[in-house]
Amino acid sequence: MGTVARRFSYVGIIAPQHFPFIRPWIHWAGCKELAGALAKRMRVELETLENIDFPSGSMFWARPQALKPLLDLNLAATDFPEESGQLSLTNAHAIERLFFVSCEVAGLKWLKIAILQWHPSNEHHQSASSRLIVRRFVRKRNVALLRGENRNRP
Repeated sequence: MGTVARRFSYVGIIAPQHFPFIRPWIHWAGCKELAGALAKRMRVELETLENIDFPSGSMFWARPQALKPLLDLNLAATDFPEESGQLSLTNAHAIERLFFVSCEVAGLKWLKIAILQWHPSNEHHQSASSRLIVRRFVRKRNVALLRGENRNRP
């Protein structure tokens, strides 16, 4: 992780790839409206964003500037309900779905890492066997959630 972070300053978040049995659970879970309200405060519209991706279990490495758009929301404890075992439909659940969005709003890229034999073959998987391969992958093949009209406008 440290090597990618040091060599590629435009990578804001690195997260593990979802295990195949987790992938079906990576969706809005009813939080799109809450996430949309928070995203609007970051000047992003989520209406046309059908699919979402975010770090499973909220485990990831991040540059502080990748999370700055979320931090700049200046949320306080009063923005969150008292914990009572909620499984969804809270600002906390909406925020975890906005980590990659925040990264993109900050003008950075995100990527996921995986042990290839644990995941089905995919065009977005690439061996990280050399610095050049990683550089090409990050620059050309990185996926993005926000495109065109959804991108942050200065």
